[in-house]
Amino acid sequence: MPSTLTLQAIVDIVQTSKGMKPLVGVGGIPNQPALELCNNTLQELLAAPYNWRFNKTSIPPFTTVGYQQDYIHSGCTATCKGRYIVVLNAQTSTTAGLTEAATTVTATFSDFAPTGLPSGQGPNVGDTITVSGANQSGYNITTTITAVPSTTSFQYTAVGGLTADGGQGISNINWMEHVSLQDWQSSATVIPVHDAEIAASLFLESIIQPPMKFAYQLDKIIGGTVCPMFRAWPVPSSQVWAVNLFYQAKAPTLSVLSGTWAPWPDDLSFVLTNMLKAKALDWWEDPRYASSYTVAQQALLKALGTKDQEPRHESLFPDLPIARGG
Repeated sequence: MPSTLTLQAIVDIVQTSKGMKPLVGVGGIPNQPALELCNNTLQELLAAPYNWRFNKTSIPPFTTVGYQQDYIHSGCTATCKGRYIVVLNAQTSTTAGLTEAATTVTATFSDFAPTGLPSGQGPNVGDTITVSGANQSGYNITTTITAVPSTTSFQYTAVGGLTADGGQGISNINWMEHVSLQDWQSSATVIPVHDAEIAASLFLESIIQPPMKFAYQLDKIIGGTVCPMFRAWPVPSSQVWAVNLFYQAKAPTLSVLSGTWAPWPDDLSFVLTNMLKAKALDWWEDPRYASSYTVAQQALLKALGTKDQEPRHESLFPDLPIARGG
């Protein structure tokens, strides 16, 4: 359930606590220290090791490129089922991911696959594609490629009047949680899907086989846009894998007390109340802080315990190797 509870509502509850000093307008500064304390509260609750279901999100899928380990992701993709999912350049790249002349759109993916895609894995005239993630909805359509593609671009037709566009970047990754690989070119009724592992960092390698690990290696700043770079290990061969990455998001920056606690859900508001109260007492150097923070931690553990009621799924069966991978 989305958050509808405002920061002000929780601040008001805490402010009514016995002996609580002012939390708004202290030192003549509007909304302070309440706004700072609300940000600190949400940041702590969404920090490691707390992997909340409501805070889990995913990277738009992309496909591996033969013998390429590093993949820059702008958040804008073009998908052709059974062939490829290319990540288009960021809007702020030297060559924007999407540009238009009259109604002809040029989609460029030189940041994602700088040397192009291997023969048979790249765009062809007549391919049906779905573009998603552009800032302007006119670009985000299902259509066909209309002209012979270059090594790192292709063209399709859209409505006129669109300006340069592309990926807006992905800047809210806190930590990676899970990755799975799908055999993107398989025509089987049940398409092969395999778990892989998340690693903190990976070295460049020369071992060529289906990737077993992925790392959120670093952030590439492209024209001021934050685009994460993921690294595969081992080096992907000519087989095409669709990569599905899931992560826990960073806490957003709260800017006004009239805003909500999103993504924190309303049904866990008791954690917010207890944690904000403890932080307020700490800010005022109140000796009640230590006991109040203990109560807040107990509330947090109770909230986490609701997830623990669902047992973990771990299993092995005869045709599943102990060393999981592609």
